[in-house]
Amino acid sequence: MRTRSVLTALAALLLTVAASLLVSSPPAGAAPGWSWPVEGEVLTGYRNGDDPYAGGQHRGIDIAAEAGTPVGAAAAGTVRFAGVAGSSGLTVSVRTSDGTLDTSYLHLSAVAVREGEQVAVGQRLGAVGTTGRRAVEAPHLHFGVRDAGSRHAYHDPLSYLPPAPRAAPEPPRVPVPVAAPVPVAPAPVRVPDPVRVPAGRRVRLPAERRV
Repeated sequence: MRTRSVLTALAALLLTVAASLLVSSPPAGAAPGWSWPVEGEVLTGYRNGDDPYAGGQHRGIDIAAEAGTPVGAAAAGTVRFAGVAGSSGLTVSVRTSDGTLDTSYLHLSAVAVREGEQVAVGQRLGAVGTTGRRAVEAPHLHFGVRDAGSRHAYHDPLSYLPPAPRAAPEPPRVPVPVAAPVPVAPAPVRVPDPVRVPAGRRVRLPAERRV
């Protein structure tokens, strides 16, 4: 009997530990310690083929955001570059703390960090802008991930970012009751009184109406 109680307690303990591991583990398709640099719709997805010089490729994702929106570091690391980078416009590049990846933030309107600065995840790097040559006219942040020190070994940023935050559902609309129309009684029609002719008096009709 005592052995059965011990086994039951051990089973409950194992279930508790397993549940805590499931809760604390990062979501599928995301790397631990990463967050979205800005919140918004992905306007342009990641496209990258085997030929790094082929046209029609997009080595990152474009996240919609209003110009001036603060841009946070998607992962902690060290700022490798902060300034204008040709057609990319105002750019910040951060190498992750483990030294394996370079993250890039393009088309900024302002920069809030300097080269060599250590940044934490979510720390402000700059602001969304419209600098450089962009694939989409609407203001957005181009976010890219590649192997550290490589020019062409890019990765899909969505493989590292957690699932996009979902907007809160709109409350159900309550129909406004419409009052039933109140019937209105028609106004009474007044019938004119008949013309009475005194008895014994002849009524002469106009000449054109005589028969």
